[in-house]
Amino acid sequence: MIYKIMEPPFGSKGYQDMTEQEAKIHFDWYIKMIPKRLDMLKNAYKLKNQEDIFDFSSESLVPLWSWYLDNVNILPKSTDEYKREVQNMPDYMKINVPKEKVEIGWIQISLDIGIYFSECLLNHSPKLRWGFVTEPKGLNSVNRPVIMGFINDMDFDHTNIMSVATSKISRKASTDDALFQLFDIWLMFIPQ
Repeated sequence: MIYKIMEPPFGSKGYQDMTEQEAKIHFDWYIKMIPKRLDMLKNAYKLKNQEDIFDFSSESLVPLWSWYLDNVNILPKSTDEYKREVQNMPDYMKINVPKEKVEIGWIQISLDIGIYFSECLLNHSPKLRWGFVTEPKGLNSVNRPVIMGFINDMDFDHTNIMSVATSKISRKASTDDALFQLFDIWLMFIPQ
């Protein structure tokens, strides 16, 4: 399957290197891309499934993630890739590093699933919104589009969440209801 990768307005410039103005331009571009990304995700899903599950409910995350798990393409890492990844790790940690990786097109699909997950959160509560944070610069989600409005100024960075979710696939540690369970956890952080 060919799946178009997102091409941000600043190319490969890292989020932490963006100025506040660049972060705003990127954010505006990203928000405009959401409907297109969701359409691509729906079309990819419908290649194998006729049902329309995209109703922004937490329940829709189960068949979506199940489809992803059933179809994701896992590739072996090269010896050099693996060595670079573990070179500064103690031996006891190396056992947890998978020798496989998710193919790049499927990583993009997982990021679009993250957008859908975010939209499910937004659908659940009017207290949540898309936004971005420009400080502190050391923050993992600095200048990234995130869902804001959670208690204790937490934000939901779907790119980080999906990175963890896809890494679990490489370790054979993901289940069909993993995103549904994650959704339930994030519900606890929505202010009443």
